[in-house]
Amino acid sequence: MDRTVTLGTFIEEDLSVPLMCADDGSMSPHTRRGYLRRYVERELGVPAAHDRPGRRGEARIAEKLFRKSMLIAGAIGSGKSRTIAAVAKSLMLAGWSVVRVEPKLSAIKETVLYAMEAGVPPERVVVASPRLNSTPAWNPMSAGLPVAQQAKSVTDIILAAAISGAGQRMEHVLTSALIVAGSHPGMSVMEAVRLLQHPAFLDRLLSTPLPSATSAADRLAYSEAANFFAHDFSGWSKGERAGAVAPIVTRTAEILRTPFTLGMLCAQRKNDVDMATLWRQQGVLAFHVDPATVGNAGARLLAGLVATTLLRTAMAQDGTGGPVLLILDEAWSAERFMAGTIAEIIAIGRGMGLTTIVAIQHFGQASEALRAAVLSQPAVSVFFRLGAENARTAASALPPLPEPPPARIRMTADKSARAWWTHVLLDQAGFPLMFSKPAFSKLTAYDLRGARGIETLYRLAEGTVAQRIYVRDPETNLPVEVRRYVQGLTDGDYHLTGPSPVGLTVEFPKPKITIERGVSSRSWERTLVELEPRHAVVRAEGMEPGVVRVLDFPDAVFGAQAEAYLRKSLDANGAPDEEVVAMAARRSAAVEGCDTVQQPAAAALKERREEYDDESIF
Repeated sequence: MDRTVTLGTFIEEDLSVPLMCADDGSMSPHTRRGYLRRYVERELGVPAAHDRPGRRGEARIAEKLFRKSMLIAGAIGSGKSRTIAAVAKSLMLAGWSVVRVEPKLSAIKETVLYAMEAGVPPERVVVASPRLNSTPAWNPMSAGLPVAQQAKSVTDIILAAAISGAGQRMEHVLTSALIVAGSHPGMSVMEAVRLLQHPAFLDRLLSTPLPSATSAADRLAYSEAANFFAHDFSGWSKGERAGAVAPIVTRTAEILRTPFTLGMLCAQRKNDVDMATLWRQQGVLAFHVDPATVGNAGARLLAGLVATTLLRTAMAQDGTGGPVLLILDEAWSAERFMAGTIAEIIAIGRGMGLTTIVAIQHFGQASEALRAAVLSQPAVSVFFRLGAENARTAASALPPLPEPPPARIRMTADKSARAWWTHVLLDQAGFPLMFSKPAFSKLTAYDLRGARGIETLYRLAEGTVAQRIYVRDPETNLPVEVRRYVQGLTDGDYHLTGPSPVGLTVEFPKPKITIERGVSSRSWERTLVELEPRHAVVRAEGMEPGVVRVLDFPDAVFGAQAEAYLRKSLDANGAPDEEVVAMAARRSAAVEGCDTVQQPAAAALKERREEYDDESIF
């Protein structure tokens, strides 16, 4: 049986039944009768009765639909965070790996709690938060991806907020520096920046052979970068080099300024953030991108690196394993640093076992590409209360509401024709009433018409189980005692038929109808603006959208057991700030020590150029 995730309970109002009016006295006794409404529906194709009450029951979403991404939109306090928590917990209990990028520490701890409840070992939970004094090691340049590809991704993100006019020159410089540094074990963004500031350090790196395990593709990328520094960069004037390097130093200062980002993104020791293993074994990566500690640019930079590296890692998998869920709250705020990565994950991630929950508050703050992706691609969308402009945008992604039923049906009689509706008569046990053919054949037409026919029927039923005789109302399907049912009709309006089963046939003038439609006040736009707290419009593939009262998901209680679990995770996958600062000081000293080494830069570059001109190394 397919697993499901329960979001809440459907709440829908019943559609109103249209008013039926007779402009002819001969039609008046029939206008409020269920048989006439059914006749109008069956014979004339006009919805006059209403069987379907408002939808009720739980809003259950098939787990497989979450593999195609989920959108949660709504104003502050509308219920987005509670819904994210409910879905994340359900999917973790089902064995999914989770990557969460979140500005609130409480949400990070909530994710840790659900990982514990799902039975994920603490060493498989990596928590990165500047407020917990334990920084996991992550060197994006040693993420197991092609060095040129990762260098380009890191460059795009670092320079995303660069001043206008930075241009391709600055981009080429930083990408080449990242390739050179990232090709050597233990080197990171920190060394990439330092080699641009210290020519002697660059010389030393270019004089150091690459590891024997370096792939041919990475050797080729390194050759191009080394030749750039030998042929182009070395020939620039001092002013030209300073003009390209200074903005890079300014942008990367966001990384090197705090122990948290320094330790995370400039790691020399093992990579605690090993994204590739998420497809093979359940794990959790929780990144606390706290603007108050690392600055707005630093927080967005980290979010961008996480999303981009995760996508590139997914693309390197063989299509098996997973699924891996990326949770992004207020995705628009980090979008400019992700170079379209969110939209790309939503569009193609499902085929690589990577899916997303994207929470957004204002569609207008998202790029056109992201807005189009979150409105058209996810298999599950949850829209909480929205402002007028956002409601208009969200409503465009929902199918049109069904046309409302007629507000009024006016009828006149066709004097030249009659119509009828036959009901099956029932005994008090609900079974059709039956008589023998000889007994029924003794009755004349006079005996079967009007009230006399009903009394004749009861007389024949004396001494049988049919002490009371019923008919089902065609509209409500509820049993009604036959005498009560025909009240208000004349003797000429109905007669009995039979014998097996016995029926009640009601005759009436064949109606001619005129439909008057009212102006419907129902629209998705209005519904989204007027939603009550903890109510949302839910749309999912294979299911009509409807209003749902979302689950009253309780707040996470992070008790002593969870604190102990978190501490085990931090101890297994992190280093304290003091260790990070000491590590950075040692590496800086090693770089600056190169300035005292007298090695002619030109000779070193010439030597490396000759080496990479030799095709035998490939």
